[in-house]
Amino acid sequence: MTKKELERKIIKALHKANRAKTLKRKLDKVNTVLEPIQALLAEISCDPHDEAAPFQAELSSQRLRQYSELCSIYKQKFQLDALLDSISREQKKLAKTPDEMTQECFENITRRLHIILDTAPDHPRALDLLDRLHSSFPRFVKNSPVSTLDIDLSPYQQHELSIAIECPLKSITQHETLTGQYHIYLSREHKKGQYAIRLQFSSKQLEDFAVFHEELHTSADYKVFVNGTRMREALFSEWFQCYRRALKARSPQYCYGAGPFTLNVFGCHKLAQPDIDKQLHSCWFYQGELNQESGLFVIAREQIADNIRRQLPACGFCPLLTQEKLRLGMAILPAYINPECDPDWEYLYEENLRIGVVPTGSEIAIVLRSSEGESLHPSAFIEISSSAPARRVLDYTGRQDKRILHKNRYKDITRCLRCGTPYKAHTMICPHCKRDFAKNALSDLDNTLQKLRHTQPITSPQQARKPEETRSGSTLSTTVSFDRLWRDPQIQQILSKDSAEQYSTGSDAAETIQEDTQQERQHSQRITPEQEPFQEHDNIPMSPEGLYEKNVQPAHRSASTGPFALHGKLRGLVSKKYRERKALEDAFSDSDDLTTISTPPQQTQAPPRRFFNTADIPQPPGIQEGGIPTAADSANDSKSGNAEPDMDDALAEAMKRFTLRKKSMLSKRGVVRVIYHATMDKEHCPLCAYLDGMVMEPDEPGTDIFSPPLYPGCTCSREYVLKTEKPSKWPEVNFRFPPKELLSYLQKHSSPRND
Repeated sequence: MTKKELERKIIKALHKANRAKTLKRKLDKVNTVLEPIQALLAEISCDPHDEAAPFQAELSSQRLRQYSELCSIYKQKFQLDALLDSISREQKKLAKTPDEMTQECFENITRRLHIILDTAPDHPRALDLLDRLHSSFPRFVKNSPVSTLDIDLSPYQQHELSIAIECPLKSITQHETLTGQYHIYLSREHKKGQYAIRLQFSSKQLEDFAVFHEELHTSADYKVFVNGTRMREALFSEWFQCYRRALKARSPQYCYGAGPFTLNVFGCHKLAQPDIDKQLHSCWFYQGELNQESGLFVIAREQIADNIRRQLPACGFCPLLTQEKLRLGMAILPAYINPECDPDWEYLYEENLRIGVVPTGSEIAIVLRSSEGESLHPSAFIEISSSAPARRVLDYTGRQDKRILHKNRYKDITRCLRCGTPYKAHTMICPHCKRDFAKNALSDLDNTLQKLRHTQPITSPQQARKPEETRSGSTLSTTVSFDRLWRDPQIQQILSKDSAEQYSTGSDAAETIQEDTQQERQHSQRITPEQEPFQEHDNIPMSPEGLYEKNVQPAHRSASTGPFALHGKLRGLVSKKYRERKALEDAFSDSDDLTTISTPPQQTQAPPRRFFNTADIPQPPGIQEGGIPTAADSANDSKSGNAEPDMDDALAEAMKRFTLRKKSMLSKRGVVRVIYHATMDKEHCPLCAYLDGMVMEPDEPGTDIFSPPLYPGCTCSREYVLKTEKPSKWPEVNFRFPPKELLSYLQKHSSPRND
């Protein structure tokens, strides 16, 4: 089929659609030409490089999509006309019996009229029906919540989260672990005639509060207050566990869910608005009404907003739930769903009657309706997938690209593009110039579609508090590259001054670190191309700003050298392994700037590791048989007053806190711990001996870097602990990056080979 033949077929089919009498016949006529177009698209997608296809030269996939888009415009125009006719008939009926008008009926009519006005703001017939509705029933206008979709969190949230507990003093004194600590948080003492004492905890003391809560929450006299408001203990414990898991995940995607039954568009699991639930009536796309005349499913967004408001007393105080998240969720929900034009949705039928809409796909099976019986017939289940709005929000939180949130719609499809005359109902032939829309569009299809497309941007979520109100004072983006993070003067202060005071007892170590820092910064400025000015991206806040100071404090680890050495050593250690080097770039660089490296591009990388026997090679100082540093040397280094601070691990810890980690494939498959096992190789390879028995997290870059085989012939293996195991049985993570002595030894005694 040539291009001219296909266009003649399109014009003929759309002309017949204009002359058809009913909406069903109109849509059938459009589908007669739309189905061959979709078949051609499917053929191209199956074999895009097939040059022998007869239509490949004239009909590209882009041109076929434009033809499909033209047919969708026709179908949408006919559906809007049918929707307007149904509203007109309903208003005429209510004019005869005004007593039958209710608030719910008024809201349904208003929602449908706004759908038409969103596509054609100056539609004369729709504006006339809306004015007539408001003038006939003024008492319902004041109570209509259609335009009040904003959800206010201010009554529930404060500048900083505050948790208080009340309990008898004897309940605390019964526990030895709490007796010596409770006076630190005491805000109301136990006096004569007073039944209980109150302990106050700030957002920085959540871990301390967890100790008290774990011991006292089963007491009958235990009371908990959040921001001054009392909560039921069971309700609070459920939220507190979710909040701690979210902070531990350190990813904004956690609150939006990770599986079909946990995905949501509002960024909170406790709002009871899942994208997909086990039963259809609990899904957000069930809340609405299907207009049988037009085939449009109108979403009751104000009903969804009311349901969220009812859940706010149980979770509205959460620092991770922001006003911007709720606005994004309400904005990304569509006003209506049209399966005739949207391939992401399909109609739900029952006895050949359309009863609703569901997302296309077969990802999960849910119950069509609730049943009191113990067993359900297979016919009671339907197969669906996650909805398009949920996937868009989840994709946005991972990529931070605002274009993902944009909505593509059509405007001015009810009037002629040449003279501006409105089309008559149920047709797209101009009554003034007598021209068919299809003929005008096909003569200049690119410009015609460009005029009709209307991209509606959605405001992305912002920080919950102003930058000047943050306690740490540093400007954080969603992903922080290594060089930008290192050049931040406040990060320099954290990694040099504060860390030196924590790990060293004298001032010599701090001065040495500052000198090394200046040298590395000068060296980086000489070899690194000039950077563009840093621009802050709109992102979803991961945790309250008051917790940043606590999160960036480095943990105690083994001794290491200068603050800049870790990045270069690890890149050199895995320079011959593309997959592992990619993990380092994702961990230490922006997604948009992966070439900003602190080491010169021409610098010789460390050679790969080879299989060798350490019995024939003298061990360096501090390395015992097998390549593991001796405990005595480590103890002497920790006791020495002039020991260098562990800046390598401090930098790694800071990067882990400031960088949003991507979920690895192991984590997506339910792995929570990775245990390294070296059986034979630990007797020959110092690195295998060092890693033997170490427990790693699946999302850490080191888990991917030190994955067997480490060299040709390596027989090491890894054991996986799944999340189905009880958390009490999860082994404690003890993985530490190899010390400098071991890495230097490996680089010295490894022989280079050509990849």
